[in-house]
Amino acid sequence: MHATISRLESDVQRRYNRWRQTGLPPFMKQELHELRATEIIERFYRSLPFGADGVVGRVGVGTNRFNIYTVRRICQGLADEIMSRGFAAQQRGVVIAYDPRYHSKGFAEQASLVLANNNIKVYLFEKASPSCELAFAVRYLHSAAGISVSAGTCPADYNGLRLYGENGAPLAAGYIERISRFMEQSEDGLNVTAMNPEEAISSGKLVVIGSEIDDAYLEFLEQVPYSKESIQLMASSVRIVLTPLQGTAGAIAGSALERSGFTEVHTVPEQHLPDLHFSKVREPDPFRPDNLQLPYEIAGQVNADVVLAFNPEAASMSLSVKDRTGKYVLLSANQTAALLLSYMLEQKQRLRCLPADGIVLKSAMTSELVSSIAARHGIRTAEVTNGFQGVGARMANYERSGEHTFLFGFDEHGGFALNGFVRDRDAIQAAVLAAEMTASYKSRGSTVGNELHKLYQTYGWYAEDQASFIFGGSDWWQQAQIVLDRFSSEPPSFGSGQELRRVYDYRTGELRDSSRPRTSKIDSPEACALKYVLEDGSWYGLRIEPGHPVLDVFFGTRQKDGAAAKLQLSAIRSNVLYALESMI
Repeated sequence: MHATISRLESDVQRRYNRWRQTGLPPFMKQELHELRATEIIERFYRSLPFGADGVVGRVGVGTNRFNIYTVRRICQGLADEIMSRGFAAQQRGVVIAYDPRYHSKGFAEQASLVLANNNIKVYLFEKASPSCELAFAVRYLHSAAGISVSAGTCPADYNGLRLYGENGAPLAAGYIERISRFMEQSEDGLNVTAMNPEEAISSGKLVVIGSEIDDAYLEFLEQVPYSKESIQLMASSVRIVLTPLQGTAGAIAGSALERSGFTEVHTVPEQHLPDLHFSKVREPDPFRPDNLQLPYEIAGQVNADVVLAFNPEAASMSLSVKDRTGKYVLLSANQTAALLLSYMLEQKQRLRCLPADGIVLKSAMTSELVSSIAARHGIRTAEVTNGFQGVGARMANYERSGEHTFLFGFDEHGGFALNGFVRDRDAIQAAVLAAEMTASYKSRGSTVGNELHKLYQTYGWYAEDQASFIFGGSDWWQQAQIVLDRFSSEPPSFGSGQELRRVYDYRTGELRDSSRPRTSKIDSPEACALKYVLEDGSWYGLRIEPGHPVLDVFFGTRQKDGAAAKLQLSAIRSNVLYALESMI
């Protein structure tokens, strides 16, 4: 133990001294010199982890912070990987987009200049743009890779970077490992060189892209509608409140809805324009109720049918609808997915274009209601453990192999994929489909809220919830592993009729079924997650992602009515959280 601590202190001191001896920009040098001893340890005990979702961290000096050197190190690794593919890959280039948060544009420019310095062509968006548009642009421009500078729903003092492959999907695990090996050649990015901006532009290595990509993306969006009759009949009467939460999607989402025929789109002035600090929202999360107070006020004033909210890079969307009392209620990502999928399949069946080999992809920690809806239409559902990295990769594989026709994908965070031209979360496509769905139901004298109630009457009453535990200290990853190990060996017990039926250990790729003597393999990438299925089909799961010191816990059940579902969900939640609290 003492040897480990001594080695850690030595590594921290070595890294800190390297930074002190480097010619940092003045503002970074000042921040470095003002660090207290405890802050130095926290800032330099590791490098920010680079994994399936790229890298995310608080902005500041140090190897455990997101800064220009974090960006340079990753982009040099990406440059080396692209150069290893040859001159053609270098000329195909890399597309770079960014969200509106503080420093995002500067980080994107740093990424551009590192790549340009390695003779790799770069296409840089001229303004803050959605990540779904970036994913589209990678394939539209036939690029070798893509970079999104954004940090999802994290607070304004965080930033991050996510990589995309040439297939337009979040970068696959194998490529991440390959880039990570190249990154090892640069310990902290301090020795990575960036090209002069004027030289990069004059040499043609840096190309700024603008409205031409917007126009192309909007044109492809015209593939989304299924019931143009409903839109023609009812679109002008559907009132929508739209808020990008001071992110990237306000203008382009408004244009997409308008082009689809929806003219009654109302914005929230305080949340409509991009903002460096997200000054009018509490963390830019579309599922935070306090972020929806202003949209609900406007919705009440205009008698809106639905409220649509996005996260900063338009990767996630939340949907709010009226309940039977006229009050606006926020639907969960699971409920929204069930509604969108049900409507899509209904329309495809009506148009006689529902493929026999269709498939729906869902995160392992999402509702089984979607699976039931798909099954009733003869459609298969598959689970993925690695989020939209897995969804995007499978979309590309299915298109190449012809094994399945992709129909729909979603995760528990409000990310939706609806059409093959974007192989990532696309809140704008989801918004267009949600608007069309609202128009169609309105033309029948119904509402989205009523249709959700009908789904429960048809398929049973599903209920889901989630909770989180935050780990502290530099050894949080070890703490998390211990908790998962203990929970795996000591899962909570439940009352009569609630025996454990199946355990999915995504760490080892094993499925343990109480009805079978031997374990079987799970056909899914490795993940730091566990999922438990009880005798009545209720389930709960635990997951932690490298780089994020948060243990997420998920719960789900299906019962004969809403009251029974709430009661069972509460019982499962209480037992699981009590067991976890005794371990953490």
